[in-house]
Amino acid sequence: MHNFSINYLSEKNLDQVKAACRYAFQKLNFTDEEVNFSNDGENYYLVAEKREYGWFKDLFIKIDITESDDKKKLAINVDIDRPAIGRNLQNECKRWANNFINFLKEAESSFLNQKEQEEIYELHLEYVNKLAKKFIKRDLNKGLPFEDLVKEGRLGLRKAAENFCPTRGYMFSTYAYWWLNRYMSNAVEAQGPDTITYKFQKQKKYISEADELKKFAELKDQGIITEEEFNAKKRQILDL
Repeated sequence: MHNFSINYLSEKNLDQVKAACRYAFQKLNFTDEEVNFSNDGENYYLVAEKREYGWFKDLFIKIDITESDDKKKLAINVDIDRPAIGRNLQNECKRWANNFINFLKEAESSFLNQKEQEEIYELHLEYVNKLAKKFIKRDLNKGLPFEDLVKEGRLGLRKAAENFCPTRGYMFSTYAYWWLNRYMSNAVEAQGPDTITYKFQKQKKYISEADELKKFAELKDQGIITEEEFNAKKRQILDL
């Protein structure tokens, strides 16, 4: 059993620190699947494990993220535990932890400044509208109006611009999608069960679809349209 710890104070917010930590793990050859984020109600932490890593066997790494004493910074503690047989483990632990902190600092320096955040936010406002329309088209909004979806989506877009870490190699639109989808989905769930109006509209839509399908089925039976044309219409009506 061997332990090694190192501490670092960050001025970034929690989401930025999480993104920076994931970037550091990525640079040190850990996949996203090998890094898990969790919290105990008060403190946040990331845990990573590898059975084989350099000199180490059964390597276990825990990154604790807590508020500093003055509550103005986040204290990051890197704890390396359980590397078994190997040479110069103390030096290897120290080297790994220092590399982690250096990569973390590299990621932190890449976050967008205020002007860049505003520019990328403005450039992607239409992206919010498109996703809101997709929610409605797929009946994912459960009656929540388009305007409310857009409002929530813009909050998510703002959060994405604030926490975007270019060094991770993702396109902004890919990263922003997660935040937009999260904010819109939370807004939909927060309104509770389907409204009566929405249920009525949904029922009306199903009746209309059934009537239209019946009409095209009759045209197919009469030989006016082919089976392929009927199936194409069916997919169109049901939005498949």
